[in-house]
Amino acid sequence: MRALVVVVDLEPLAMSSQDPLAPLRDLLAVAGDVGLHLVVARTSGGAAAALLHGFPRHLREVGAPALLLSGPAEEGTVVHGARFEHRVPGRAQWVTRRSGRDGEVLQIASGEWAHAGDPGR
Repeated sequence: MRALVVVVDLEPLAMSSQDPLAPLRDLLAVAGDVGLHLVVARTSGGAAAALLHGFPRHLREVGAPALLLSGPAEEGTVVHGARFEHRVPGRAQWVTRRSGRDGEVLQIASGEWAHAGDPGR
């Protein structure tokens, strides 16, 4: 069995007095064993500070990989020694505990490509 949990915007959850993701904390360390896949998105502003508290801290502690898109370098080290960089749309850096700041640069889908064959766009 596999489960996919997608959090489109972590910021409102982080500001909540209750942590709706708390039940997942104990599963993070064994996510691969139990088939749990978690996708968490947030804006780049304040990302480094956000990883110090609550559920995002637990993601960092278990060594969850991260996909860093374009963001301000002033944010400092975000995860696994990596920092945001200014990137062209569609470029991202896949960062793991092993790769650290030398994570792999990837080309991801772009909204333009996704709608290239759509005459209504």
